[in-house]
Amino acid sequence: MASRGASDRRGKAKMPPPGLDTKELPGIIQTDDSDLDEVRPQKANKREGHTSPAAGDRGPVTLSDLRALLHEQSQQLQESQERQLRSAIRDLQKSTGAQIEAIQTDIHRHNDYIDQLRDQGERVEARLQALEAGGAGLATVGADKSNETRKNLMIFGGWGPDTHRDTLLAELRELLGKIGALQHFDDIFTTGPHRGNALGLVTQRQEETEGDLKRKMIKIAQAVREANLRSEHMQSDKNLWASLSKSKLERMRSSHAGKLKRMLMEIDPALRDHMDVEWNAGSFWLRGVLLGSATRGKPMGATIAEGKIPQAWLDLTTAARVVGCSESDLRLPEKGRGTPNTTFVDERYTLVQFRDDLRRKANHVGVWVQHRVTDDVTAEEEVEGQEATSAPYQAEQTTCWLRWKAEAPSSGGQREADRWYCDRVPLKCFDIEEKTYTHIGGDHDRLSLTVEIAGKGAVPSTATTGPRIVSGPLPSLVEVDQEILMKLAREHTKPKPGTRYQDPPEVKQLYRDAKRHGGEDRWKAAHKARRQAHDQWSREKLARASQRSWKDYKDLKQQQSGTTWSVHMSEEAFAAGRDPQEWTISHFKALFTDASGKALPTWSRGRADSNPFSMEELELAVQNGKKGKAVGIDLTSFELVKSLMHDDQTACALLQWMENIRQGQPIPPQWLHTIVTLLPKIPSPNGPGDLRPISLGSAIGKVYGTMILRRTREAIQPIGPEQCSHSGRQTADYVYTAIRSFQLDTEWCWGLHWVKLDISKAFDSLDRAKALTHLQKALPESMHLEFDSWRRLLMPGTATIRTPWGEQSIGQTRGIRQGAVESPWLFSLAMELALSEAQAHAEWPSTIGAAPDLGITDLLFMDDSLLWAGSQRDLKKKYALLSRSLAAWGLMVNPKKTAYYASPHATERRALILDQIPVESRTSLEVMGVALSVPLKPAGLMDAALAKARKKYFASRDMLECRTPLKERLKLFSSTVAGAGLWYAAAVPPSPQGMGAVNSLQLELVARMAGFRRQSNDYHTHSRRAARQILVNHQSPRWSTIWLQRYWRYKGHIARAADRTQPPASSLIDSFRTYPWWKQQQRMASGLRHPASFYPYLSNDELRLNRAAAREDWRQLAKDPKAWQQAEAEWIRREDVAWTTGRQLTLTGEVHTPSNPPLPHALEEGE
Repeated sequence: MASRGASDRRGKAKMPPPGLDTKELPGIIQTDDSDLDEVRPQKANKREGHTSPAAGDRGPVTLSDLRALLHEQSQQLQESQERQLRSAIRDLQKSTGAQIEAIQTDIHRHNDYIDQLRDQGERVEARLQALEAGGAGLATVGADKSNETRKNLMIFGGWGPDTHRDTLLAELRELLGKIGALQHFDDIFTTGPHRGNALGLVTQRQEETEGDLKRKMIKIAQAVREANLRSEHMQSDKNLWASLSKSKLERMRSSHAGKLKRMLMEIDPALRDHMDVEWNAGSFWLRGVLLGSATRGKPMGATIAEGKIPQAWLDLTTAARVVGCSESDLRLPEKGRGTPNTTFVDERYTLVQFRDDLRRKANHVGVWVQHRVTDDVTAEEEVEGQEATSAPYQAEQTTCWLRWKAEAPSSGGQREADRWYCDRVPLKCFDIEEKTYTHIGGDHDRLSLTVEIAGKGAVPSTATTGPRIVSGPLPSLVEVDQEILMKLAREHTKPKPGTRYQDPPEVKQLYRDAKRHGGEDRWKAAHKARRQAHDQWSREKLARASQRSWKDYKDLKQQQSGTTWSVHMSEEAFAAGRDPQEWTISHFKALFTDASGKALPTWSRGRADSNPFSMEELELAVQNGKKGKAVGIDLTSFELVKSLMHDDQTACALLQWMENIRQGQPIPPQWLHTIVTLLPKIPSPNGPGDLRPISLGSAIGKVYGTMILRRTREAIQPIGPEQCSHSGRQTADYVYTAIRSFQLDTEWCWGLHWVKLDISKAFDSLDRAKALTHLQKALPESMHLEFDSWRRLLMPGTATIRTPWGEQSIGQTRGIRQGAVESPWLFSLAMELALSEAQAHAEWPSTIGAAPDLGITDLLFMDDSLLWAGSQRDLKKKYALLSRSLAAWGLMVNPKKTAYYASPHATERRALILDQIPVESRTSLEVMGVALSVPLKPAGLMDAALAKARKKYFASRDMLECRTPLKERLKLFSSTVAGAGLWYAAAVPPSPQGMGAVNSLQLELVARMAGFRRQSNDYHTHSRRAARQILVNHQSPRWSTIWLQRYWRYKGHIARAADRTQPPASSLIDSFRTYPWWKQQQRMASGLRHPASFYPYLSNDELRLNRAAAREDWRQLAKDPKAWQQAEAEWIRREDVAWTTGRQLTLTGEVHTPSNPPLPHALEEGE
């Protein structure tokens, strides 16, 4: 019907050209898409009623003219079809050839894998035959077979051990391509996701022999070595190296020679120049004397140390003589075990084995031991008081005679026969528990000994600071102080129970039966029951999380870094010759301590009457506290405080205590004692500088700080529009202003320069005295008590640094505590004051030459500082003045982490010199994760948000795709994925392309969440349509609709905020060069003009707002919040993209498919 209607409008159908006897042209797809039926706008020069002036000069059209025209058209069609066919055939040949070549490559690679598997099977079979024959010839057969494997395999290295596979392979292919060696490889791969080396299979052609293949591989290795290739992610002292693959026996021989070399170099590093090594034979010479080998015969009459592989040996007698040491020096005596990989097997005991490659220590002396509860019992059962059972342990039996052995009591009527082996361990007490042999079963009493493992002496550990819950009813209090609250915290709260899996009673009973009666079947049944119970627990928890149980969602999403990073840092400390705990403590001690000893200022102005705390202020402060957070050293939690507030008498007592402290009662010292826990900034920190200190403080102290902070924020208003973290301002102001600055440079070609500063150790180095000085000047006289409270809260305190190696308390006299309620506001205030002081300087470039009426050229959000100027000279002047002002606050700018971007319209393209450090211009500038560049294209502003949404979805994929009701999962999807994808949508002007992109991603993820699968010949058609139907059925809004709603509401906020005493930066830059201003400039003969042609995104955006608001200027309607809210529906109806333009025209009767409004036309220069 659609096609017929279109034909009627176009008039009578024309006959096809000669040679095309079909009714339809080839390639035309029959569809009922309504988009194809729309009448397209006519050309401007072909409007109705306008004819060409030359039309009347031509004569009548003859039959020969028609024949010539048809012949010419037929020739053009034929030539066009021939070109298309030839191009299609060429593309088909290329794609077919590439596919065949890929198949051949896969076949070669799989043939290699099959050969390797066949060789492995033959080796296993040979070993079995050798074992059946009594073990004869086992080593020889295995060696012969292993030499035949991996003849075309090469090994490449130079990267760190934790390099990701994608990074390593991409860089290796690039380096091999530079020397023309990549074409010689069938495949390049790694054996795991994180490796420091890669493997390559060299192509062996049919005419190549094994000798030719080996020569080719040697040439590749020589070319790699001579080129000295390096890549970005390689280790600093490494180049790309290549070597030929060796058999297992050859590798073991080389390893034997390498161990001999390292052993002697540990004794005397000066012997390095006198060593000779034959790696393939495993032979080692020192000063021309053979000391060890894996292939040569052993010397006679000497002390020989056997190696791991057959025929490997070390001549200890000759080595000691040549090196100049004793034979005992060549052996490493270790207590508690034999040589590495020594295994003691006794059928009566559990096997205990030491493996040298699993050592988790920073140095190579001693043994790393971890004691844990075995997997056949639970931790709860382990600590329960149960009957003593027979549980013997066999350890090192070489012991020493203790001088007090003869005086030891003997319950069993025999001499004492048990011994302790002690070495460099402080021995405090040793007890023999008499008569306990009757419980153990035998003639031995139980021994108990307390030792200190750490050699530095016992360090008192602070209390457990995990989240706590109220464990029982609380008493009603008439008086409250710190000691009473601490007592309540100890007696009426307890640590929050864990949410990990626990064995149900039936599983515990199975393990008890297995331990009591033994038997393989009982243990298997207990293990199987535990696995099934754990799987069921996991499924139930996953189902609850998918139905928006936020507690379960948080448990599943929480990725605790733990203390695994401490292993890497311990190794770094050992390499630097430092103790990791001392290294960390000294770093933060220097950071937290103010060496100047500057005294804090006191109140020197008049004192007026002040208002006491009200119950409303206390309730608001308590409500702001979050539950489930770690507690401080006094163990007070917001769970406890909120429970106390339920009783009116206790609430009044608590309010009176807060007021007494404000009136001058001393602040409890527990409020100034914080526990600093360390979180790694990167997965593998290289030093204390890569650790972020987080302070855990008193909950009741946070309540008092919140009450003081609320009053202070009301008294101190923003100084200027630059700081976007004040009350009434938000992150969207920061993002919107930054985006608008790039849009203005795109349209007006100013050639701006932007720089984003990085403040080094911002919170930890802030000058407290400077902050108090400003509070003294800014607070009114009636708030002198609040100033005194701030002064006491910022007094020197104590910080307990908690590290994986121990904890230590240090003084804290500088900086503000990260984690305290007042720390964000104090820091944002300091940044704003520093910028204001720099702007007050006479040399500060306050305007841009090309835009002197622009009222905002600097931007702050906390410590994120964004400056822009019209030239590098002005930008460097800003940087110098602001750095000087920040230094007075104890803050320092790090130019190495400072980001710089120069517009393509800028005339200065060289690097920006900051503090004698050149900073190159980047391809784009990231602001809150959004990449901005000139020219700015609105359609790409949401790319970072879409990437974040996709990442959020796949991080929660288990919960979003589990088999639970879809309705609740859609709500979870809207709360998590949509929140991540549209978090800054309010600050981005919507565009049809951008809204289509966000809707497309939404449909794709919803289809995945619903479990739709497409066929090989289906390009998501059915799944996208089904996803649309799901959104309609569950009344879930599209992302484009949410985007339009947020943008409309934020624009109204911007317009209304312009009337404030201190409007935010977004209001200032939004009122700069508006659409009414531009229309006025166009009407003026001397009005401002654009320097070049452009597409007016900003003007078109305001035009759309004006049409939806039905005003000449949308700001007039935005002043009325209620009217602006009512006009939101019209804005969405006009601007939202259609649900679909294909066959799915009507989803349900309730679905409204908005019409596509005509797009505003582009404004040309001078219009």
